[in-house]
Amino acid sequence: MDIEQKLQEAIVFHQSGQLQRAEQIYQQVLQISPRNADALNLLGFLAYQVGRCEVAANLIAKAIEVDSKQYIFFINLGLVRQEQGELDKSIEAYHKAIEINPDDSDVYNNLGNTLQEQGELDKSIEAYHKAIEINPNDSDVYNNLGNTLQGQGELDKSIEAYHKAIEINPNDARIYYNLGAAQKKQGKLDNAIQTYQQAIEINPDDAEIYNSLGTTLQKQEKLDQAIQVYHRALEINPNYSEAFYNLGLALQEQGELDQAIQAYHRALEINPN
Repeated sequence: MDIEQKLQEAIVFHQSGQLQRAEQIYQQVLQISPRNADALNLLGFLAYQVGRCEVAANLIAKAIEVDSKQYIFFINLGLVRQEQGELDKSIEAYHKAIEINPDDSDVYNNLGNTLQEQGELDKSIEAYHKAIEINPNDSDVYNNLGNTLQGQGELDKSIEAYHKAIEINPNDARIYYNLGAAQKKQGKLDNAIQTYQQAIEINPDDAEIYNSLGTTLQKQEKLDQAIQVYHRALEINPNYSEAFYNLGLALQEQGELDQAIQAYHRALEINPN
């Protein structure tokens, strides 16, 4: 068996989403060559993708034992540890990746995400700025930077980061969604409504966007419109307890108490907490 050729074949299956087929070939390679670092790493990453994080961590750690010079192994280990909630270990893995290759913007972006999750917002912002220095054309990094700045209450800077992200990629509904949230916090409700509507144009099947649009309309006391929007959110996701709760609030404000109670009951059925 030509191992390199087999690995390439598995990677093609892996990249096209045929994970079972890819896994079979990675296993075949490892039966013949149990210390093949690439196969260990790729099988580990596949396990991470399907939510088997413990298996993933063990496989990628084995790949690193065999070859500790591959920064991509440390990036993958960092992702797995982050998913497991092992944030210190995730950060350690990313730092190791940076030692090996300090010029990969993705590592700094991932590091920023983990630091943000840890509540280390200043360090997170620093990591995103480093990622931008290396690659100023990654909308994801600007979006993540915007989220962290928003978390710090730096709304102007946050909005600036989202606008930059939209300049790079005007077709990502998540960025508009986050921008809308920042505008809403600023009290710029008309702007927020417009932004949420742009997000819906891009992705008309995201219940969260409708829910946020609804709460913004409600703040403006446009109750009929808000109720309509909550119903749309619930059409998309009939188990969305937050949308039922918000619908209840809007109906209560309208004096429709029976319908409001019904909506609250549905919210509690879905989420008793």
